[in-house]
Amino acid sequence: IWADGHGENPSIWITKNGSVWGMSRGGNIACYASDWSDLSTWTHGAPHGAKTSLSGSPDAEDPFIYQDDDDHFHALLHNLEGPHMCGGQPDCMVGTHAFSEDGLQWQYGGLAYTNNVALTDGGALLLNRRERPHLVFHEGTRTPAALSNSAEVGGPFGDRSFTLVQPIVGAQ
Repeated sequence: IWADGHGENPSIWITKNGSVWGMSRGGNIACYASDWSDLSTWTHGAPHGAKTSLSGSPDAEDPFIYQDDDDHFHALLHNLEGPHMCGGQPDCMVGTHAFSEDGLQWQYGGLAYTNNVALTDGGALLLNRRERPHLVFHEGTRTPAALSNSAEVGGPFGDRSFTLVQPIVGAQ
């Protein structure tokens, strides 16, 4: 279903009713299925051929699509227009948030995270890169507990990347 360019950097969300929404690079709804377990219901694009996408600005990749407790859709994306390789510059807007009430009409909500990470020991980590966002939810809920990213410090460590897991302040 992700073949022929419809699903670079795919992310899917299985809804309460068992349907699947798949988002790809750029924030496009790249696939839909009315039943996640029935391959015959999987199609390219949004349900019933509806047109849906985020605006082309900012250019974004690595979506993570999910729903909140009110069944509204959200997505975290890696922003490619901000300096995604920050080179030591603090507070680069490397993560953006998008939202939709119905999964079809999407809007950007602004900054989701930067390249500056507060550490639990009171220090800070300034990242060269911070990509591929994923949320970790509290068990049995749709309440985000932490943000996970692929991260790179750069400098003398070169391009070695690691997995960063950062608690979300105020998440319960």
